Amino acid sequence: MSDLTIITEFFGQIPEEILTDITITLGTKLLEQFSILGEGMYNNWQRKNVYNQLKMLSDMRSKDRGGYVEAEDMDWLAYWFEISKNISDRQMQTLWTKLLDGELDSPGSYSKNSLRVLSTIKKSDADTFSRLCDFIWDTPFGRIPIIYQGTIKDSNRTYNVFGNHGINRESLQNLKEIGLIDYRQDIENIITFHRNYEISYHGEEIPMKAENANFGLVNLTSIGQELERLHSGQPVEKVVEFVYVKNYKSDT
Repeated sequence: MSDLTIITEFFGQIPEEILTDITITLGTKLLEQFSILGEGMYNNWQRKNVYNQLKMLSDMRSKDRGGYVEAEDMDWLAYWFEISKNISDRQMQTLWTKLLDGELDSPGSYSKNSLRVLSTIKKSDADTFSRLCDFIWDTPFGRIPIIYQGTIKDSNRTYNVFGNHGINRESLQNLKEIGLIDYRQDIENIITFHRNYEISYHGEEIPMKAENANFGLVNLTSIGQELERLHSGQPVEKVVEFVYVKNYKSDT
């Protein structure tokens, strides 16, 4: 059976140039695995959902990276397939495609628990978690969201840095209930380290004291840490100033 026949039997009539691109970028073995998983699947809506995600995967992967080898864990791939075939929202399809891309490149990156949690998340929950990931810092302890309550003042203006970005008590409690974060209302994470160090937010660094550094209200769970890697994160105005004030001005 030729490479193109494998795909056409699963997806039906697809333009030849698209078939060629998918075959080159995804590799024959992976496509064979998908044809096995899709055997007997006659629902055209599900076929379209899977095709859209494989096309996204092909577009993400440049041809010079070469084709994928077969998935090491067929059970994991089958679990991904069973969920993703019922996802039609383009934003959610993008998340599932990124997840598959990361797992195929680095097996073991995403647990089945992460797939299970992601499968229960509404689009609004995914949007909230994406906004939370905009507050991720690079630290000696890993990638950590640093989030505080309250506002910060600059000259005559007051900034509600986190609230205006959709991060508040209600949204944090919701993400906690889903299983993406640890959050105890009004209890901030104070960390003591054996030396002074720096943390970085989109390339902007600030020094942190060895004792009693304030890392805010939120920690990512193990599932949250895995799913955070799906988000690139965008810098938010006044975040760096807020973290600096919380750690170096006693009157806040």
